[in-house]
Amino acid sequence: MVKYGVHLFLWTERFDKSAVRLIEKAKRFGFDGVEVPLMEPDIIDVDATKRELKRNDVEFLGSMGLPKEYDITSDDEEVRRRGIEFMKRCIDIVAQLDGDAINGVIYIAWGKIVGRPRTEEEWRRSVEALREICRYAQSYGISLGAEPVNRFETYFLNTAEDAVKLCKRRRGAEHESSLRHIPHEYRGEELL
Repeated sequence: MVKYGVHLFLWTERFDKSAVRLIEKAKRFGFDGVEVPLMEPDIIDVDATKRELKRNDVEFLGSMGLPKEYDITSDDEEVRRRGIEFMKRCIDIVAQLDGDAINGVIYIAWGKIVGRPRTEEEWRRSVEALREICRYAQSYGISLGAEPVNRFETYFLNTAEDAVKLCKRRRGAEHESSLRHIPHEYRGEELL
């Protein structure tokens, strides 16, 4: 069955306690699920969100635009480590909310533009970090979707071909399907 969801960026930039009411609004508009921005996990009221999702029979999907301070391609190893831990925290939240995926710009800081093509070193760092993040996500049954975005959002992953290449490069025998490619425009069954 095809399901339809709405990204809450349509109505808010931050998913804090005051935004929980948007779940009911999404349901009134006929949506089966909501895609919630996870860029500020510490402001998400998990208990209130879980109650509202259940009350409205709405499914949860996490959305990510990796913040610059958590860039997993950074030259700074400490920044990369914080990025991995940040993604694990977001996975914990998705699991607590009975979600099964985080989609978006999970492979580099969203908005990072440096005036040159990506380097092999950046690619290696992203793949290496995503391997660890995917293993963690798989332990919760959560998949990660690498969304290619336009060149005005980042230079790193702009085509479906690149997204497929990233998924293939980070594969490991024990977690082959943890990272999936999500096209720029979602189809219903991939959204939820």
